[in-house]
Amino acid sequence: MNLSNLFLQMMNDNPPEAIAVLSGSSSAPALEGKVFFYALPIPGVLILAEISGLPDQDSPIGSHFFAMHIHEFGDCTLPFDKTGMHYNPGNQPHPEHAGDLLPLMSSRGYAWAAFFDERFTIREILGRSVILHLHRDDFTTQPSGDAGEKIGCGKIRKYAAPGQLQPDQRQPGQLQPDQFQPGRGKHQIPYSMF
Repeated sequence: MNLSNLFLQMMNDNPPEAIAVLSGSSSAPALEGKVFFYALPIPGVLILAEISGLPDQDSPIGSHFFAMHIHEFGDCTLPFDKTGMHYNPGNQPHPEHAGDLLPLMSSRGYAWAAFFDERFTIREILGRSVILHLHRDDFTTQPSGDAGEKIGCGKIRKYAAPGQLQPDQRQPGQLQPDQFQPGRGKHQIPYSMF
């Protein structure tokens, strides 16, 4: 089986193992989305993200890039200043941090991405946060790629099947994992998670 078939099978047949439900800052109040983390039978993690309400939604042309990183801490209290630095257990320079993820490409405020990463396990990132930044990551500037303001944040939690998330795990004003309704199959790849 080639890897792309494996990835499609994992998303179709298995629930994610972890999820981050993102909400926006005061600079991007319409931002909302989810990042799913799938365990694999090989070393690595499959990551699927869908974000809407990005601040380029009124742009008539072109696509825009937004940096996406895993940060040390899962405290998404506004203005997202308690999330710490990029998750970097190996003390590597940027962009070699374990938490340096692919940027999101947005068109009119919407971004969807799926990618593979083998620099961390799901267990290692639980309780940390996924952060979206206002600008693209330049993959050079230390320590964080000159990505700008934190405009979106979501704590990475174990995924709970719809209806199983405990009330004390919910963050006011955020989409909840139990709002995700898979497609036709057991865990059909979501065409839209909203």
